[in-house]
This record gives sequence, C-alpha cells and structure tokens, in this order.
Amino acid sequence: MPWMIFLGASKQEVLESTPRELWCYEDAHKMRLRYEDALAYNYGAYTWEAVRSVVGTMFGGKNKKPIPYPEKPHYETHNTDDLQKQRELFVAKLLAMQANFEINHGK
Repeated sequence: MPWMIFLGASKQEVLESTPRELWCYEDAHKMRLRYEDALAYNYGAYTWEAVRSVVGTMFGGKNKKPIPYPEKPHYETHNTDDLQKQRELFVAKLLAMQANFEINHGK
C-alpha cells in the first residue's frame, strides 16, 4: 500500500491499521483534488470576467455602457442557469458587434 503513504499515512499507521481505517486518507485526497479543481475553475471564471469586461467595453461603441467586473465573488452569487444565460448573451453581443463591424468596414 505505498499509495496510502503517498496520501499522507505514516508507514507505521499503514501496517497497524485495517483498510477501513485508511479510507479517510483516500477521501481526504479526493476532497483536496475537488478543492484544487474548484480553485482552478474559479481562476478561469475570474479571468473570463476580466476579459469580458475589457473586450466588451472596448468593442461596445462610444455610447455603450461599460461592462463592469463583478463586485462580489462567484461563490456568493453563483447561479449556473443565470451564468449560462449571461455567457450566451455575451456571445450573441460579440457576434452582433462583429456583424456590424463587417457591414461598416467590409471584410
């Protein structure tokens, strides 16, 4: 069971414990992986918000209101349906801006 030692159990503990007693180390490892995955997701989400704010404001036109960066963290305001609708609306706005640009400036 060298993988249990990798997960944080001491050699003595591995040798003296039953497999059932050692599952907590594997569970803790899975929890740490989920946490790291959520952390990586949040970094990407905040990067997305920053890019959305800058690009949307930059190509929004002169009379367009700037797109603000979120004031609260995602975990406080996280709603997956609302977030998906915001993404779809943002993509639709970018496509509309691209179409307007091509109409005004040619391809």
